[in-house]
Amino acid sequence: MKRTLEVIATTAEDAIAAAEGGADRIEVVADLGAGGLTPPLGLVEEIMEAVKIDIQVMIRPHDRSFVYSELELAYMAGQIAAVRSLGRPGIVVGCLTAEGAVDERGLAYLLSYAGGLDVTFHRALDETADLAAAYEAISRFAGVRRVLTSGGASAAPSGADAIAALVRRSEAVRSGRMAPGIGAGSGDLRRPGPAVMAGSGLRAELLPAFLKATGARELHFGTGVRGAAAVDRAKVAEVRRLLDQVKS
Repeated sequence: MKRTLEVIATTAEDAIAAAEGGADRIEVVADLGAGGLTPPLGLVEEIMEAVKIDIQVMIRPHDRSFVYSELELAYMAGQIAAVRSLGRPGIVVGCLTAEGAVDERGLAYLLSYAGGLDVTFHRALDETADLAAAYEAISRFAGVRRVLTSGGASAAPSGADAIAALVRRSEAVRSGRMAPGIGAGSGDLRRPGPAVMAGSGLRAELLPAFLKATGARELHFGTGVRGAAAVDRAKVAEVRRLLDQVKS
């Protein structure tokens, strides 16, 4: 089965280079230096015109923390509704409690505005107090298709063991050996749990060993496929080539 390559884009030119290089999906963000914030809707529309591959839109109003007030959650819900009105892109979200757990109430509220969009829970996961418990909490929500994680480390290669454990957990849920928890679809062991997408600090030369160590089937690249100021098509193509070489 083909591995999925997601690439961050901050411009339409980034998105085009990523698509031409072989990316399967684009994550559209503003302010890469802040870790990615909600982009202007006009940029999303421009990228929709420029590429035909899947698009995910970051929903993150600021970089202060992943703990949001009710007013901030309401603002994010409005951003989700705006993206949903475009008809095609999915969203990337995440919210935590002050205690470092997944904010399940806040997540349920945001998902109520997603209306079936493709949803990724972002690297807020890596700031939780217990990675496995956080994954279990997210698994309770049928609307979340994947999680993005570095395994709780500053970079994914350093978190390879934790990522491998989450991949195994995801596969256990997907095969029905573990109940996904409560929430929409509760009790249906056939319902897939969130896929595990590895990201942060990945580079082409690290991929063979990283894939062997983790079994990750979805990979997220940012600076690892960028040149001085933009996505480098050749770097994306090299990552695509390496991913396609690994058959298992």
